[in-house]
Amino acid sequence: MGVDERLRRSIERIAVDKQRGAAALVREAAVAVAEWLQRLPPGYSALKEAICDVSRQLVAAQPTMAPFVQLANQLLWAAELAPPGNELHAIREALEAFSRRMESQLDRIFEAIADRLSGCHRVFTYSYSSVVLAVMARLAHRTAVEVLCTEGRPVREGVLLASELARLGIPVRLGVDAAAWQLVAESDVVLIGADAVTPTHLYNKQGTTLLVLAARHLNRPAYCLCGTEKLVPKGYSLPPEASKDPREVLEHPIPGVQVVNFYFEATPLELVSGLATDQGFFRPEEVSRLAAFSELHPALAPSGLVSLDDASV
Repeated sequence: MGVDERLRRSIERIAVDKQRGAAALVREAAVAVAEWLQRLPPGYSALKEAICDVSRQLVAAQPTMAPFVQLANQLLWAAELAPPGNELHAIREALEAFSRRMESQLDRIFEAIADRLSGCHRVFTYSYSSVVLAVMARLAHRTAVEVLCTEGRPVREGVLLASELARLGIPVRLGVDAAAWQLVAESDVVLIGADAVTPTHLYNKQGTTLLVLAARHLNRPAYCLCGTEKLVPKGYSLPPEASKDPREVLEHPIPGVQVVNFYFEATPLELVSGLATDQGFFRPEEVSRLAAFSELHPALAPSGLVSLDDASV
């Protein structure tokens, strides 16, 4: 049976989603895989081969988003280490454990950052992060707070975040990306998400590095909020990003003009004030101690890819 049409369509939808963050997308992927497992016939004999195929397709859908690598890695190790005949049970348990951690981590991330947000009533954020959204919702229950953010061109996912914050009753001021300096200067703190984290870098929306440099110059703390599913397993190299559709930047081509349209960049961890995770708060130099930098399953070992830690910034 392998990957059926329903699962394939789900993965394809996730692959083309340009607005939602890694945490939101991987939750959808976990649900799709759980439903696929339920559709497998009893006693399915090619489960290991199928889970290998599914895992590779998950990673290929969003190869620069670490949660997809983590999910695939955990499913593969569950199948590999299970006693013969118990592979399906082990895979389901691993998937359920992953989903439970994703759902329960938000309270722990908020607990890790809450004290550092005391007295902060104007928060600047950038791009779209479901973790930042959840933290802001919890903070708004404790104190009056206003969010400052920018569009997030070219796909304007910052507008999506602004609309979801407004629906929660949180006041938002939305500016163009070029206004980031001014908005950071008016804020008390900067909060960003991440699609991937290594011991030395975080991988996030283009413009993040300039943003945290602005925060540092203006003496504003800049914190990254992320679950430990964002940690890149040891041995996995994030692939170089291909430039996206130039029409997102320039609708009508101009002769002699080449459009550069990358969504993500590597930001040195040393530029942020710290990471708030479901395992607690960590200074940049402490991130390598996080236990979630798991070993990569051989089925996911990439070849010829550029490691994020070797990326030029």
